[in-house]
Amino acid sequence: MTGDATMLQDTPAETEGAGTILLRSSWQTINIGDVAHTPGAITALLGAGASRIILWPGSLGDREQAMLADRFPDLEFAYGDIGPDGRPDTPELARAFDEADLFIHGSAAGMGSRPGLNAWRPSGKPYGFFGITFDPLGNFMPFQLPDARRVVGAIAPGHLDDEAREILDGAAFVFCRDTISLAYLQGQGVRAEILEPGPDATFAFDIRDEAGADAVLADHGLEPGFLVAVPRLRYTPYAHLRNLPVTAADLTKDAVNEAFTPRDLAVLTETIAWWVRTTGRQVLIAPEMSYAVDLIAEYWPATLPRDVRDRVAIVDGFWDLPTATATYARAAAVVSIECHSPILATTAGTPGTYLRQPTDTVKGAMYADLGGTHMVNEIDDGAAGVIERLARVVADPGAARAAAERVHAEALRRLSRMGRAAVAASRVGRASRVG
Repeated sequence: MTGDATMLQDTPAETEGAGTILLRSSWQTINIGDVAHTPGAITALLGAGASRIILWPGSLGDREQAMLADRFPDLEFAYGDIGPDGRPDTPELARAFDEADLFIHGSAAGMGSRPGLNAWRPSGKPYGFFGITFDPLGNFMPFQLPDARRVVGAIAPGHLDDEAREILDGAAFVFCRDTISLAYLQGQGVRAEILEPGPDATFAFDIRDEAGADAVLADHGLEPGFLVAVPRLRYTPYAHLRNLPVTAADLTKDAVNEAFTPRDLAVLTETIAWWVRTTGRQVLIAPEMSYAVDLIAEYWPATLPRDVRDRVAIVDGFWDLPTATATYARAAAVVSIECHSPILATTAGTPGTYLRQPTDTVKGAMYADLGGTHMVNEIDDGAAGVIERLARVVADPGAARAAAERVHAEALRRLSRMGRAAVAASRVGRASRVG
């Protein structure tokens, strides 16, 4: 596997006086995009001069832990949870809380670790948020991004709940991965020391399994220059994936999926057919989330026109993140209904397009925030926009790659700023603890 932590160092990093950082991340392993949050954040922090990082994972599988240990041999792990008494429930997590000088809430769709933050805050040591979304609309209020921005901008102060406000007001930094979230928190009068835009840490992911990608291409008879297509349901069926009790809200989500999945995946099928018929090149249909393996098998190749079927290959298992990213690097373009695969594509300079569903959060606004307005197409608008985008990729692949590289470079520039702010806060925490 390959990786390089120096990619984010625009100036020599100063490690002297840097404190120990406790990173709360690794929320789940059933989504390779979410897996990328953690190594991306660690890369950004190391590039900014972090000297010691302890990862407090939410969920970490064997292959993900092996990837992290191989890429970051000095990374420490602290497992545990917050018990009913509001304190860490394992000795190793209690020790991490004691020894760390800064708590970072990693990239996520919201404030998913409130118990952890509330357990940390009595220490008086600094904490912050590293590229997260605050979507006040919720995904039961589906909007296209322009409409979501208008609605969020009209929400009056007082909407944010009191506990969230108290936590955010006390933060050393809050980096929002999209400007719709930022506008919401600004409109609510949040008074964090730093309240700025800051992209998803996935943009800093830099681990590729080249041998794994070689195997994918060999197994499917692919030549470099193919299209990758990534499907998604409107709602991830978490209750079914995790064997949880099915609630009324879950039944509603199931109904939405049943109603819209054929239409949404037809947009992807139309795009695939155009690609094969226009370019003669191949397509690889691949999952970003584990449930999509069965979704792909259900819809493809059965829904493909007969004249394109022999040019379409399918990843028939849930592949690992480094293999997926290295495969994206061999592609001409990535078209994804999932939000993170286009990010992973940009890390390799591959043009990516996000086919956004209105039930997704507002995180998709981050592409335009980074200069990638062209990277987002709303799926309810059909296939025309994404086909037009792919036509430009085919007509001038060099310009398309340059545009992807510019988005990635801007994301890394901002992540470098985020890393420096975090390391500075860790110095403050260390000084207060040592003093």
